[in-house]
Amino acid sequence: MDFFVHGPVPHWLVDFSGCRPLLEGYRAEGFDAIVALLERDEALAKRCRDAVMIVDANRAAVELFGLEADVLRGRVVRFIPEQHYSSLAAEIAAVATGRMPFRHDVSTASPAAPGTLDLILSMADPDDWSRVLVATIDVTRRVMAMNALRESEERFRTLCENAPVMIDQFDEQGKCVLWNRECERRLGWTQAEIASHDDPLSMAYPDPRDRDRVLESIRRADGEFREYRVCAKSGEFRAQLWADFRLPSGALISVGHDITELREAEASQRKLEEQMWQTQKLESLGVLAGGIAHDFNNLLVGVLANADLARDATDPAERGQLLDGIIAAARRAADLSNQMLEYSGKGTLNRERIDLTSLVRDLAPMVAAVAAKTSRIRYEVEPESAVEGDVTQLRQVVFNLILNGSEALEDRPGTVAVGVRREERDAIRSVVGEETLPAGRYVCLEVADDGVGMDAETAARVFDPFFTTKFAGRGLGLASVLGIVRGHGGALELDTAPGEGTTFRVYLPESHRRAAAAEAEPEPPMEQEIPPCVVLLVDDEPMVRHTMKILLRSEGHETLAAADGEEALRIFGEERERIDMAIIDATMPRMSGGALIEALREKAPALPIILVSGYSEPLATGRLAGTVGFLQKPYSLAQLKTAMAEALR
Repeated sequence: MDFFVHGPVPHWLVDFSGCRPLLEGYRAEGFDAIVALLERDEALAKRCRDAVMIVDANRAAVELFGLEADVLRGRVVRFIPEQHYSSLAAEIAAVATGRMPFRHDVSTASPAAPGTLDLILSMADPDDWSRVLVATIDVTRRVMAMNALRESEERFRTLCENAPVMIDQFDEQGKCVLWNRECERRLGWTQAEIASHDDPLSMAYPDPRDRDRVLESIRRADGEFREYRVCAKSGEFRAQLWADFRLPSGALISVGHDITELREAEASQRKLEEQMWQTQKLESLGVLAGGIAHDFNNLLVGVLANADLARDATDPAERGQLLDGIIAAARRAADLSNQMLEYSGKGTLNRERIDLTSLVRDLAPMVAAVAAKTSRIRYEVEPESAVEGDVTQLRQVVFNLILNGSEALEDRPGTVAVGVRREERDAIRSVVGEETLPAGRYVCLEVADDGVGMDAETAARVFDPFFTTKFAGRGLGLASVLGIVRGHGGALELDTAPGEGTTFRVYLPESHRRAAAAEAEPEPPMEQEIPPCVVLLVDDEPMVRHTMKILLRSEGHETLAAADGEEALRIFGEERERIDMAIIDATMPRMSGGALIEALREKAPALPIILVSGYSEPLATGRLAGTVGFLQKPYSLAQLKTAMAEALR
């Protein structure tokens, strides 16, 4: 009993003997029957409680209840409130039937020990079940913690149920234990339906590929949001983001967000943007077609008028002048076509090392002759700035930009500043399109005017072909500049605002190649004699076939003409032994020129072939480069003869 007296756990010795006469007749009924009796008969329960006496209590119990030991001894157990009579009934029944130890929690009404006590009843005397030793443990904190835990769990469940995101939880056995309202609203299934299904994943992810991605995400459980196609109960596939988390218990909790409406809105936005882009392209195409028609009609007036006059002219000298006018107009038409190729970045590039500073200086007299008389051209150029490119095209860039700046002054006094310098730049984003140049050393051509400037709408269209704010009938201008810059692997920047002037900056990669030593002027090549040939001519345009037959006949050659690739293969099969050369158009219906060349190469690998195209040689020949000759439309008789001689050689 030393532990009883000095132990840290409150113990009291309780005498239940006063209860035994009250329950003697019911002991045979057993524990459950006595508990039911006392819960049902409040008067009997009160008499039993009043009969329970405290015989002794140790120091820890005295401190717990705040009563002196001699005062506590002999007291009736009244610190248990009446609402806990059923608890007392269970204790009395435990003693009456010998079912000990017995343990349960009760609330105490003692002012000195408010809260909850854990009562443990055990026999104090094996020969006398009426004396019971009661160990009392204050579990108020534990009960409060449990209540707080229950409150936290309830708060968590309430939050999950009413959250605007989808939340589900599956225990370590894979059973659904949480499926909030948002899950049910978005996917249609109830928690009971999910929990009762053997394989919930197959319901939401019928496609095995989607299911494999989900299983991989579950395996990782790294909290990363991933997008999935989730099948709802209705059969509709919805776009959703899900992130998976693993709890310490092994359970899996997932958080999801339905983005179906967002994806639909994005698709609608893309469709609208595409429609707007198509509208803008049609508008630009209309401006382009009108400008080309205007320029070509001007050229055709000269061609037709000179042709009518030449037909009726009797003086050979006069007829020659008229024919020269036709040739000049045709060459201007060819130049216009080349400008269109330059605008698209598909023009012919004759690359060489060019000192951009020298090019700008050499153009100064010509610029001064055509620029507005009220404008002042100021040059600020570095001694040397080398780039790789086509000198003719870069000359056009410089000329067009300076002329544009001069016209922007609108006949008012002003300055156009032209600068050339080398710069070390970070990545450069071109003003039009998606071109972005990497960081590195570049040569910058800057042309700035202090003219009227442009608003954002005008600046967005200034590179459209034939677009102008000045007067109708202008050519490609800045559109050609943009195409040339693209073709040279450069970028173009634009700074402008109404009333603040305009600055164009062209960035071209700096050349690190040394300047070639001056070489003697090469002698002009001697015209080579070409022996009479049988030429397979393939072109889908009847006028081209007719003209080419006349040209070839004038040089003593025989022509076998075909309108497409299939006809050409048939003729080649019949005349294979006679054919010395093939001249093939690159673009034809049913079979392209490239496909026809490959078919002919299989039959006659050594056959000389010339590919003809309106595009530049690199673009037209592609993978055929180096295996065929090339002739760009339009071409002269001299160019045709040179191409034939090279192909035969």
